Amino acid sequence: MSPWWLVPLGGLLALDETSVGQVQICRPLVVGALVGALLGAPGAGALVGGLLEFFALAVVPAGGARFPGLAPAAVTGASAAALAGEPAGGLALGVGLALLVAELDSHTVSAYRTWAGTLIPEGEPVPARRVGAAVARAVAVDFARGALVTAGGLAAAVPLARWAAPAWPLSFAETVALVVLGASVRLGALLHSFRDAPAWRWLFVTGAAAGAAVGWFA
Repeated sequence: MSPWWLVPLGGLLALDETSVGQVQICRPLVVGALVGALLGAPGAGALVGGLLEFFALAVVPAGGARFPGLAPAAVTGASAAALAGEPAGGLALGVGLALLVAELDSHTVSAYRTWAGTLIPEGEPVPARRVGAAVARAVAVDFARGALVTAGGLAAAVPLARWAAPAWPLSFAETVALVVLGASVRLGALLHSFRDAPAWRWLFVTGAAAGAAVGWFA
C-alpha cells in the first residue's frame, strides 16, 4: 500500500482529536498499530505509536490550550518506521519526525481555532441554519488541515526513510533507551497533576523504578 493513501486518514484522525467525536481512535498507539499494519510492518508501527503515547499522556486536548497534535504525527512516524525497514533507524526517524510534525500541527490548530471563532458573530442572534453551515464548514476545514499536515509529514518521511534511517549510528536497544529517556522527561509533567495526592511520592518512586527497569533490560 502506498503511504499517500494515508493522507485522508490523517484528516479523519485530526477531526477525532479536536473537532468531532473524540472517541480516542486518534491515540498514537492505535494510530501507529493501524498504520503499521496497513504498510506491512505492524510491529514497527505499534512500537513508534506506543513510545509516542508516553509523550501524549501529559496532553489533554481540551479547552483553548495549545497542544502537540499527535494524530497526524503518529501517521507520519509510523509510516517512516514501516518504510525504513531498519529497526533502529526507523524507530529514531519515526519518533523524531513525529514530534516535529506534532509541533507543526499545534500551530495549525491554533490558527484554525482563531479562524473558527470568526464564523459566528458574537452578541448577535444567529439562525440555526447559519450555525449548521458554520459547523459543517469548520469540520471540512479541520479535515483539510489534518490531511495537509499529514501530507507534509509523509513528504519528509518517504525520502528520509530511504537514506537517513540506514545512517543511524545507535543500536536498537540504545535507540529505545534514548527515546524512553526523552519520554520520561515529558511524563514528569504528570507529577504536577498528583502534587496534592497523599501517595505522590510513591508514584514517583514507582515510576522511577519502572524507568530504571526498562533501561536495564533494554
